[in-house]
Amino acid sequence: EHTVPKVMEEGGFAAVPVERVLEIAEEFMETYTVNVLAPLWESERAEYLFRRSFSEVRTVVRRLYAELSVSEFEPKWFELSFGGYKGDLPAVKIVGERVEAALEGKVDRADVWQDGERCFVRVVDYKTGKKSFEYTKIYYGLGLQMLLYLFAIKRMGEQLLPQRPYPAGVLYFPARREQVSKQERLSSQELEQHAVDSHRCSGLLYRDERVLQAMEPGEAPRFMPYRNDKRGVAQNYLADGEQLRALEEFVFSKVAELGDELYSGRIRPNPYEGTGELGSACQWCPYGNVCAEQREVRRLERMSPNAFWEAVEGGCAHG
Repeated sequence: EHTVPKVMEEGGFAAVPVERVLEIAEEFMETYTVNVLAPLWESERAEYLFRRSFSEVRTVVRRLYAELSVSEFEPKWFELSFGGYKGDLPAVKIVGERVEAALEGKVDRADVWQDGERCFVRVVDYKTGKKSFEYTKIYYGLGLQMLLYLFAIKRMGEQLLPQRPYPAGVLYFPARREQVSKQERLSSQELEQHAVDSHRCSGLLYRDERVLQAMEPGEAPRFMPYRNDKRGVAQNYLADGEQLRALEEFVFSKVAELGDELYSGRIRPNPYEGTGELGSACQWCPYGNVCAEQREVRRLERMSPNAFWEAVEGGCAHG
């Protein structure tokens, strides 16, 4: 959160060597230690456990450097806020059939790339857990936040940029160290490099070769959430211009529908269960103690990309 803006002040990731980037991170970690962590320490062991986690931060910073030092997208805004007393942009306007709402929030980071007269923006969210972009959750209205912010910046970005930006995508950046499993013995440097290489983002990107190459040059992306097939055609989590326009309409319509439901007083339990990362709505729900024992649980089946886009472009939505 603090290292990236400081690196940009000093010239950007392409200009600042990795040693200096790590030095900046160390400086912020020490400041955080003195001002925040030290009062929490009750023993030398507690201090040791806190400081041991700093190695994970170093791995994440190396991963961040590996990506941004070759990317033409540059971090532009940090903690970009919508609404509030001193918001960078107005609250996101949501117009439903029964109520008009204003959504406030923050984006961890937004990056910009200037391609001639066109300006592209992507939204980045740091995740310490294993949060990933999931078509099924988007379809059922369970993971709309990042897309909502992306399209809000598209609509209101002229207040921060010379022209209206084009949406380049959303990324969940894994702000954690991946566990490495290897049969052979590796040096600490090799383990560190393997951890960096295995840090692939999750998300959805604009299917445009120039945009994808600006994010990460080369035919085999290490960090972006797509792969090239044997013909060299990019696959997986990508969307063309028409799909992004349909998705924008879908996202705002879905949020408007949710706003109308809240305004109407609809608060009945409506839990879901799904496989894998879809999880269960009940697992961390703070209202579990007051929820009726007898309730109907929706079963969310994983959607294929083709099924998702057919539904979105067809104007369908499920609550």
